Amino acid sequence: MSNRTQNPSTNLPAVLCFEGAELKIIDRDGLPWITSGDLGRALGYKRCGNQVASIYRQHAHEFCGAMTTTIALRDFGVDTALKGVGVDFNADSAQRGNPNVPVRIFSPRGAHLIAMFARTAKATAFRRWVLD
Repeated sequence: MSNRTQNPSTNLPAVLCFEGAELKIIDRDGLPWITSGDLGRALGYKRCGNQVASIYRQHAHEFCGAMTTTIALRDFGVDTALKGVGVDFNADSAQRGNPNVPVRIFSPRGAHLIAMFARTAKATAFRRWVLD
């Protein structure tokens, strides 16, 4: 994994990069989590968050609470527009820029499971990368 910047309040990086895709880290109890939009971009999907959401819905029974959840980004100190944290704007336009809208996030284990179901050219490399 390639760290771009360090989050000054934790030992976690603020951003990781995978093959040119930036994954902004959300620190949740000292563990790194990423949004569905960032995950979708890293996997090479065009409709990032929507396609990850579809994979999640099809396989929700395989995920546990330690792998995915929804959060309001404001609760984690993220007050910027949602576009900056990986939310797919093909979703309801009323959600744009509102940090109170629930956003699905994934732990490394959850991201790996999404990548197990992904059928993109980048999925194999992503699975290896996220385990490291």
